[in-house]
Amino acid sequence: MVNGMRSPHPHPDSSSPDVSDPFSPSLLATGRDGHLLRVLALAVFVAAIVPFFEVGTFDFVVIDDAPYIYDNPFVREGITWRGVHWALTSTHFGWLPLTRLSLMLDVTLFGLNAGAMHLVNVFFHACNALLVFLLLHRATALPWPAAGVAVLFAVHPLRVESVAWISERKDVLFAFFVLLALHAYQEARWRSGWRPLLPVLLLFIAAGMAKPMAVMLPVMLLLWDFWPLGRLPTDWRRLLLEKIPFFVVALLLAGITVW
Repeated sequence: MVNGMRSPHPHPDSSSPDVSDPFSPSLLATGRDGHLLRVLALAVFVAAIVPFFEVGTFDFVVIDDAPYIYDNPFVREGITWRGVHWALTSTHFGWLPLTRLSLMLDVTLFGLNAGAMHLVNVFFHACNALLVFLLLHRATALPWPAAGVAVLFAVHPLRVESVAWISERKDVLFAFFVLLALHAYQEARWRSGWRPLLPVLLLFIAAGMAKPMAVMLPVMLLLWDFWPLGRLPTDWRRLLLEKIPFFVVALLLAGITVW
């Protein structure tokens, strides 16, 4: 029992989850529970969009949007080989290749349309709220509390800066990959060996390429081991060893940022 909620701990060699287990991925989208899950997921997604939909009429912000977007010759050209090389190698304002590439893609698709770029931020924010809901539901098997927390995340005032400021694309983008990494880590518990952790590591790298704040993920994974997975303290040596590649990547990201 963890905080009054049941937390199953399948053997790490288990390759097929028990469908009677409410935490099993195979049960999340079936039957009556699956219908409720889809309704709540849609509600969370809409709740994240509605407060921010007006940003589609907003212009660029004078703080940072100029060097990031409309005064940046690489971004203004959209996706080009020259721009891709710049995005992967430039450390101006930090090393943010995925963020820069996403802004270039916006220009390729919409031109220098500030409203469209704002709405892309809104889309990623809504996806993040949905990922929060699904992650908490998988962790607790409590759909209503998970939806409530996800809605609070979606409408909290702290989200405004990340959503209503195009230059903060890096924030919603790195959060998107971090949440996907946590989902992949939750899925990896059903399989043995290090190979299932490879998608988690790749998503971690993607998150770090969007914003260096992703360096916190290895610690988040250890916290996730504690709750809801309940692996600590019994398996702490193995869990620390499997996190070594994650800490190496975190040190590299931190070093690039400091440099």
